[in-house]
Amino acid sequence: MGLINIVTEAPSTEFKKILKNTSPEAIDKIFSATSFKSLLEICKDNFKQAGSGSSRKVFLIDNQFILKIAYNSNGVAQNEQE
Repeated sequence: MGLINIVTEAPSTEFKKILKNTSPEAIDKIFSATSFKSLLEICKDNFKQAGSGSSRKVFLIDNQFILKIAYNSNGVAQNEQE
């Protein structure tokens, strides 16, 4: 499973629509991230962190959408359940 598959189940064009208020450069960085650390840094630079738990970090994209990033297998399982 690729990193972006973990990030979102939405097709990339739909995900890009959700990120419409995000800079094109940040979107490109999100989709080219090769590690959790780099993805996390991109999100910290572009979104407000809404929370974190034992297996995921949550970022506010806008008033309708959040981005949940799993950082272990439990977080991946939680994302798949949702």
